[in-house]
Amino acid sequence: AEAGTVEWFWRLFAASPVSLQLFTSDGTCVAANDAWERLWGAPAASAIGYNVLRDEQLSRSDVLPQIKSAFEGANVTLPRMFYDPAPSARGGTGRYVVAHFNTLPADPVGYVLLAIEDLSDAVEAARRAEVQVALTEVLARARDADEAVHGLSRALVSSSTQRMRPSGRSTTT
Repeated sequence: AEAGTVEWFWRLFAASPVSLQLFTSDGTCVAANDAWERLWGAPAASAIGYNVLRDEQLSRSDVLPQIKSAFEGANVTLPRMFYDPAPSARGGTGRYVVAHFNTLPADPVGYVLLAIEDLSDAVEAARRAEVQVALTEVLARARDADEAVHGLSRALVSSSTQRMRPSGRSTTT
């Protein structure tokens, strides 16, 4: 029965549309699926041997203690962050992600499964929307300023024209 469960797990792991990595209890990656390759743009083989607990980029952030707790038996979801796999010599392209670490049943902790949720497109769309709003505001202010300048210009021209008109009074004595 256990062999069937293991086979089922690996079939599910391989077929998952979600980026998955499997780590041993010391943080070493032993498997990554095809969705991982598509997400990061790097071969899954480049993930093998990578140690998430020794990742310099993660060490410089405040998430490493949370990640360590996953290797102590907790299920952990990290907040959205930008992660670039290139500095760890795995290649690939940086992405905005949410990482879900799940401890797989074992005694005490056998493996940790990492599922990555890619938010890059949503983050980019939100940034484009923010830029569009800011640009619209700038254009509206520019239009208002242009109208004010034209109004001032018309007033100055009108005032100059009135000063230049003959008053109808004779200046001779």
